[in-house]
Amino acid sequence: MVEIGYFSFCLALILASFATLCGVIALLKPFAILCEMARNALVGTFLCILMPSLVLWYSLFTHDFSLDYVFKHSAVNMPPGYLFASFWSALEGSHLLWTLILSAICAYSISTISKDNIYYCPILSIVYGVSLAFMLILNLTVSAPLVRLFPSGVFGQGMNALLQNPYMAIHPPMLFTGYSLLIVPFAYSCAAFYYQHMSLSWFTIVRKFSLLAWIFLTVAIFLGGRWAYCELGWGGYWAWDPVENSSFMPWIALTTSLHTFLITKNTQRLPRLALFLVMIAFILTFLGTFMTRSGLMSSIHSFAQSSLGPSYLIWIVLLLLVTIIFVFTKGYELPGAGQSYVWKFSREAVLLFAHFFFLFLLALVLMGTILPLAIEFIKGIKISIQQPFYNAFAPWIAFGLVCAIGIGNLMTWRSGKIKSPFFSLVIPALLASLFTLICAIFKNIDHRSLICYFVLLWSGFILIAGIVLKLKDMQWNALELIKNHRGYMGAQIVHLGFLMCLLGFIGNYSPLSQDLTLDKQQTKQIFGYSITNKGLDYSSSFNKQEIKNKLVLERDNEVNVVEPSRNKFTNNDQWFHEVGIYSTWWHDIYIVLSSFDIHNESVTLKINYNPTVKMVWTSLVVMVIGILIGITHSSKKKPISVSPS
Repeated sequence: MVEIGYFSFCLALILASFATLCGVIALLKPFAILCEMARNALVGTFLCILMPSLVLWYSLFTHDFSLDYVFKHSAVNMPPGYLFASFWSALEGSHLLWTLILSAICAYSISTISKDNIYYCPILSIVYGVSLAFMLILNLTVSAPLVRLFPSGVFGQGMNALLQNPYMAIHPPMLFTGYSLLIVPFAYSCAAFYYQHMSLSWFTIVRKFSLLAWIFLTVAIFLGGRWAYCELGWGGYWAWDPVENSSFMPWIALTTSLHTFLITKNTQRLPRLALFLVMIAFILTFLGTFMTRSGLMSSIHSFAQSSLGPSYLIWIVLLLLVTIIFVFTKGYELPGAGQSYVWKFSREAVLLFAHFFFLFLLALVLMGTILPLAIEFIKGIKISIQQPFYNAFAPWIAFGLVCAIGIGNLMTWRSGKIKSPFFSLVIPALLASLFTLICAIFKNIDHRSLICYFVLLWSGFILIAGIVLKLKDMQWNALELIKNHRGYMGAQIVHLGFLMCLLGFIGNYSPLSQDLTLDKQQTKQIFGYSITNKGLDYSSSFNKQEIKNKLVLERDNEVNVVEPSRNKFTNNDQWFHEVGIYSTWWHDIYIVLSSFDIHNESVTLKINYNPTVKMVWTSLVVMVIGILIGITHSSKKKPISVSPS
């Protein structure tokens, strides 16, 4: 079985190289048969990569400890779900998962290419083929998942205990799917530069894959935050950790590029910037992977040091060179590039302001992530850039974005006219003031947070007013709005979800924390709740021992049970946290079992009162719904275009 997997890797590399060769020849002599051969080769590459993936999964489930990866990252007593997820729990397996997903997306993209985009096929074949060949070379050399272990291991060392969590089991596939989807906009951008052509079908496919990538990246980031919130016991979900930042940077670049494409499509301006940003988003996925796998930075998320890092660095430099060469040698020839344009105070101008905030945030995160590595490399001095650095800038960036979201969505393209200013601006301000006043009366909120609430609520009500005005223009025909304006509706819902997320973030700046010691059956008051220790429960299953503390929370005749626990795994002597959370719309009671006495069942708890956290998790659902609505919209507006050369 292992030998079949190895030879499948080799055959996949040959097919990927063949697809690249077909693409190169098709650039010189454009024969349709060459594109057909490249397509078949890329489909064959996916099927060949699928084979070693199935071999690895089979080896994991049959506990074939003659494989080094299976022995080091699985065990005979692991639950089946985590046995399946152990495929991507370490460096070699996660790289294979990325290669598998990337090959599937490349095969799908080239197989479903429309007739209008068929002349892009040579460039697409080259980009897909070279990218897959690079990934496969690593699968055969420095990141080989099918290496034999002699003599064979016994029992297995097991999966990283911190990763045995449902959120972390789902996070890597979502993240790598988001990363992989970005290869399609990257390849089409290379084709647009080469052929100087961006047709309606080009915009459609780039928009579709960019939005899909945005969905998966957003979900992956939120899953990572939820894992940190539930598993690590520190009370937060985002610490500006370098590896967290590495997945956040492609998201920022992709979000900015999506808004740039709006300007390009509606005003025929900034085509170079639009293409450059979506290409940078793809490159940043490898930068994050390089930092994760190089061992250069210390993080609970990072893999051990390996020889994979330098390979990624070379690949990043190559992609950057390709991008820069296209931008500076072909960019000025793009239709719409370099032409004079009077930037009035209009929707596109507000989007430019939003670009400034997004790009400033991207530069800030990139600098905060890379600078410590550069200083250590140059001077040998270790420094660490922590939350205060980012938190000094992030609120102001968010404020600028919130204002741009509210006002920009009301303005028209080019003229900047705002319909019904009183209804769309003044009434939302009055409603925001009312809700802010209610929060001030019934909730203990500081003045700075109240100002933030007002601005966010005002922007949110402006978006709702915009939807109402849109319906009014359609004579209140909601079916027309749903049928022909799903792109608009999806964007508004996504923006509302983003504002809700920021509302949730505000509470993270003012959590309350207190330690509490309780004997068995003892009751104490904390944060307006009565909390009673009902004792400890002991259990064991598969590879885990668990000590669970049963707590009863009472408030206003409402009784709830919260059970924080500590887990110990057979492959690790350390006790890990499993946080107990009682969640309401306004706050979380976040309980960590800090210590316990198994004799008298007394416990010491760390209890956090975390405001507005549920809004963060709910906002993800809202944003995903918005994107799914928007992605079903097919634009019929003709963008800038010239005939292909």
